[in-house]
Amino acid sequence: MGTVEATLVTLTPPGGDPLVITSLYISPSVSYQHIHTDVEALFRLGSASIICGDFNAHHISWGCQRNDNRGNIIKNLIDSTDTQIVAPTTPTRFGHNSASIIDFALTRNIHWLGQVESIAELSSDHNPLIISFDTNRRFAFPRRIVSTDWAAFRELLSPAHYTFHPITARTGEDVDTQVADLTDAIINTHALSSKPIRSRNSYYVSEEIRQLMIERNRARKTWQFTRDPSDKRVLNNIQNRIHRKVKAFQNKIWEDELRALDPDDGFLWEMSKELRKKKSPLDKANKGGSAAGRTPLPHLIQHLH
Repeated sequence: MGTVEATLVTLTPPGGDPLVITSLYISPSVSYQHIHTDVEALFRLGSASIICGDFNAHHISWGCQRNDNRGNIIKNLIDSTDTQIVAPTTPTRFGHNSASIIDFALTRNIHWLGQVESIAELSSDHNPLIISFDTNRRFAFPRRIVSTDWAAFRELLSPAHYTFHPITARTGEDVDTQVADLTDAIINTHALSSKPIRSRNSYYVSEEIRQLMIERNRARKTWQFTRDPSDKRVLNNIQNRIHRKVKAFQNKIWEDELRALDPDDGFLWEMSKELRKKKSPLDKANKGGSAAGRTPLPHLIQHLH
């Protein structure tokens, strides 16, 4: 391992598959270039794995206020493989002027519903995590939508990069082992040759607004066909209702953000500093009004059209 420090145990429940549990630590002072390789090496030690610990990785995807190189590497690992993150909704590490979520778990081939909680019970600046899985309830992860470079896939499985050993199994256990090795090689090669297809539509639209949009489109077609002033009034009425709903949605987001502010995590100061800045009307429009640029309202309204 060039980057991470890890301690592993393997649990083999009666009648069940082995489960590898890893306690991991990534020092903030070490280079981050080999994090992806080291974490993948840990996952290859077992089919079902849980890697939990202090990753020292920041990313807004799991509740941090910023992204860093380590966080981007972990996020790319999650997006490009069948790896899931189990992270709490509250900070796990508390500094002098900030709080962040850098302690979490990564799982692979774990099909149990899980819960995680950050507990403020120790004197350390890191909170311990309690992670629980309901082994009686299973679920299937949604299938990743990816684009695969099949030429790269064939190249990675070619003799230049992969050595295929002929089947030499003599017992049922040997057959299972060799088939599992070949399957892992194919799955890992597919993951390395694929990249996720990201949706361009990242806006949430409530069902009520969605139904109004359907009514609006129907009313617009009617008016375009009849050019009747009464049909135009119906169209304008629905359009005004949509604008009011969007405005109420925007206000609710802003109110929720204000209620969620915590003076201990440093974001209250950042938001107050942002609001005190003098902005031109154009800047204010581009940043979605007074909501500190978090929700692009003009783009949302354009999307609704």
